Amino acid sequence: VKLEEQIVPMRHPAEHITYDALLQHLYGIMKLYHNQLADTKTTHVRKAIAYIEERIGHEIGLQQVAEHVHLHPNHLSELFKKETGMKFVDFLAQKKMERAMDILRISPAKISDVAAMVGYEDVKYFGQLFKKHTGKTPSEFREEGMDRRKQL
Repeated sequence: VKLEEQIVPMRHPAEHITYDALLQHLYGIMKLYHNQLADTKTTHVRKAIAYIEERIGHEIGLQQVAEHVHLHPNHLSELFKKETGMKFVDFLAQKKMERAMDILRISPAKISDVAAMVGYEDVKYFGQLFKKHTGKTPSEFREEGMDRRKQL
């Protein structure tokens, strides 16, 4: 619904409007505007998250995502922290690690291939990040998953 459609016209003839009534009406319009603006910002973060999830296997960064949602990178970064409680780079790394975990659970792909699938060319760096996020190396994570499946 457009902002213009939400604004209720004042019911009094112009000569009978008090200063307080006018201020109250303007305050209501400002409140509608700010609520709509807040909804738009949330939409930007949602769009950014969707873009990250669809492009997780590619080279992706704050600048690229900000361009996609038509915001300045610093502004997107602030909105991202406010909406998700996480820094953009931490969120991106977490999403990549979650995707890597999913792949490791179901695929016999080489660790280097898994790293590439989530956007890391350096396998050693990928392994360090994976261990930081999960407490296990990618191989240990995969082996644990296979052990669990054997027990079932």
